[in-house]
Amino acid sequence: MVWDAIALHSTVGIPPRKSAEAALVRIGAGTDLFGFGVELLEMSDIQRVFAEFPRYGFARKFPELLADFGRRKARQHAFRFVAEVAREHVQGFPGPTYKALFAHWASVVEPGS
Repeated sequence: MVWDAIALHSTVGIPPRKSAEAALVRIGAGTDLFGFGVELLEMSDIQRVFAEFPRYGFARKFPELLADFGRRKARQHAFRFVAEVAREHVQGFPGPTYKALFAHWASVVEPGS
């Protein structure tokens, strides 16, 4: 159950079908990273959590960390969130895009179209 929750925390539709725990980890990760659903929380609760667990510039540093992952292992992160961040921050990021793959495949199966 823990593995499922961690492995699926960045997907949208699967966690609620696996378990309540996986769904809660997904919701918590989305709120923590992007503020999804934050309007449902009390500001005093948010402040209390941040007082106990300071962010230390997380919003600024996390994209840099993701870009570094993408830089070091571009193919491993193809078509994942990391690749999207790396594509913006890593000059010449080698990871393929869906558009490039579709164009390549079309050129193979529909030459001259």
